Order: sequence, then structure tokens, then C-alpha cells
Amino acid sequence: MTSVHFLLYEGFSNMVLSCLLEPLRAVRDLGQAEIEWRVLSASGAPVRSSSGLSISPDLPLRDRRACDL
Repeated sequence: MTSVHFLLYEGFSNMVLSCLLEPLRAVRDLGQAEIEWRVLSASGAPVRSSSGLSISPDLPLRDRRACDL
């Protein structure tokens, strides 16, 4: 299993997150690899993108586990 963490900060770009996440999702959904990801923020609180979209993280940075990427 490949584990990936995305650390988001206030004002992050939706486009960048999408361009990183969607290829991983496609590979996983096609059964070509076992991939999991977690979205983190520094405090664990929701983070607002540059376009105003609010994302609730899976966990705060302090609670992260080891990951591959």
C-alpha cells in the first residue's frame, strides 16, 4: 500500500490539489495500485482555498503517521 499525505495551507490552489489527487485516484480505481491518501492541515481545522472552497482535513499535522509521499 502506498500512502500519500497532502498538507494544505490557507489559500491553497484547488487546481494543484486536483492535479495531484486525480491521477492517484484513477490509478487506484482502475486497480493498478493500492494507494491511500490523507489530507492534513497544520491545526486540523478546515482550510480555505484561494477560490473560497473549504476543505476539512482528515487529521492535523501533529497526528500524521509515516507515509511514502
